[in-house]
Amino acid sequence: MPYTIGIIEINGERIEYMKKTNNVLSQLRRGVNGTAIKETHAQDSLVADVSPNENIPYSDTQERIDFVSDGSSALIGPLDFVPSKSNFGSWTASTIPADYGRCDTIEIFVGGKRLRKTPLTVYDEALGPVSPGADKEIDAEFAVDGVNPYIRLTEVPTAGTRITVIKRTGTTWYDKGTTTATTGVTLLENSTPISKFIAARTTSLPE
Repeated sequence: MPYTIGIIEINGERIEYMKKTNNVLSQLRRGVNGTAIKETHAQDSLVADVSPNENIPYSDTQERIDFVSDGSSALIGPLDFVPSKSNFGSWTASTIPADYGRCDTIEIFVGGKRLRKTPLTVYDEALGPVSPGADKEIDAEFAVDGVNPYIRLTEVPTAGTRITVIKRTGTTWYDKGTTTATTGVTLLENSTPISKFIAARTTSLPE
């Protein structure tokens, strides 16, 4: 039986295997890529093949823009694009204006430190003896309004601090047109055989 490396995922746990005989996987390495090791997996749990040969080739492009803080303004820009405001997840803020929100298409580094784009709940012993009663929420470290080409930092950096904006741009795949290169409809939005194949196809584990 030839040896290979395959990866399956069950209930969030990734498991590497080196050998497959019929339906039996062996020579396992559990908890791959930092995933939590489950004590048991329930019968009939969904098993997904996430081996390298099952990945669709894809990569984002990145654009880097540098600024230097003037020590007085929390707004960074202007940028040559308007950062999009995400509607994903909840957003609570005590110091951030209500019309601002999270942005998932950029990363911000201030003085080499990567800023957090989501709020964070932490325990504060000054508020009480136990969590969650003594928890407090710390605002995200940057936000955007989705309208203007600026990024708002929650804390103003000291003057002279370098601020780096990394913009990630993904590739959108479109359905092929009959007389044009595309129909203008993304694969996610249509029900062509190829889009169904990508979204719902099952695989045979590698031998």
